[in-house]
Amino acid sequence: WLLHSSYTDTPTVAAGTQPSASNGAFQVPLAQSSGRLSSDDISKAVAPLLAQLQQRPNDANLLASIGNLYYDSQVYPQAIEYYRRSLNIIPTNPDVRTDMGTAMWYYGDADGALKEFATSLSYNSTHNGTLFNRGVVLMQGKHDAKGAIASWQKLLQVNPNYPDRPKVEQLIAQAQSGN
Repeated sequence: WLLHSSYTDTPTVAAGTQPSASNGAFQVPLAQSSGRLSSDDISKAVAPLLAQLQQRPNDANLLASIGNLYYDSQVYPQAIEYYRRSLNIIPTNPDVRTDMGTAMWYYGDADGALKEFATSLSYNSTHNGTLFNRGVVLMQGKHDAKGAIASWQKLLQVNPNYPDRPKVEQLIAQAQSGN
């Protein structure tokens, strides 16, 4: 599972499906979605925010909120578009950058996701969500166990009280064992 950063500092599990690993090895389970919203429902949910955007076109938080609605609805291309617009205004926001990278991963772009995570870490080298998600994409998208383990170990080193520490330790053990 990947963490969606924009809502809270405590980890949440992003709903959706993950890109399939080419060899089927090492899969981090994702929370199952209770069902994707219809296009009509998405349009209704995002309409008030789009109306606000007419009045505040350079509101980075509003743009990120629109991105979050699309992300949560699993409409990743639009989520990426709104995250990108938000980052054009405030490029140093690690939460939005991590969410954009995560959306890119779910959309099938592991390299783009890793690039966004690297940029996020250049602004905040200890960002929990970025370190966690980087490990997942390295492991599942690039089959780079060593890189994934390093990312997760850094996460636990810089945040020894990380709320999902047992899960991260389990992921490290799985990566070390090759499972």
